[in-house]
Amino acid sequence: MARFIFIASLCLSLELLQHRTNAHDDAPCLLRGEPVTERDDYTYFSGVGGYKFHHVNKTWFDARLVCEEEGGHLVIVNSADEAQAIISVFKRAKKIHGFRDVAFCGFHDLFREGEYLTIHRQSLEQAGYAIWNKREPNNFDNDQNCGGIHFRGTLHDLKCHSPLEFVCELPDAADYSL
Repeated sequence: MARFIFIASLCLSLELLQHRTNAHDDAPCLLRGEPVTERDDYTYFSGVGGYKFHHVNKTWFDARLVCEEEGGHLVIVNSADEAQAIISVFKRAKKIHGFRDVAFCGFHDLFREGEYLTIHRQSLEQAGYAIWNKREPNNFDNDQNCGGIHFRGTLHDLKCHSPLEFVCELPDAADYSL
């Protein structure tokens, strides 16, 4: 477990270093095991994917690791259909103490302020979905660099180190090819 967390952190560190030095490599830094096609704790939507709403509050970085440990990643919205699936996941999630209207998802502007990239290094436009909530992104307190999704399907910028619920996505088996 500690080795996995170290390697996943190393991947993110290398990704940040590559971006800063413009030494881009199109190969994603992802740890991949056997293809995950289905898990009992995920909700599946035909033609869209599998999702899990995590009620435990984590920082964006820790949430990313949890999703990777499950064989997936923080959710990346690629279409209006996928946004609708995530809205459905929110509706099914139990309301808990401290529940907010947003959850972490898989994008950030950690490399350059205002330049939002998915964890797979695509712009939101390239990923296929860039519909922001009203008055977002706002970089409140000059400290909101991680992505979130509102229960109505719109995007937010959030503080990376403020613990929050999050949504994981299991990619299609085809996404596991190296």
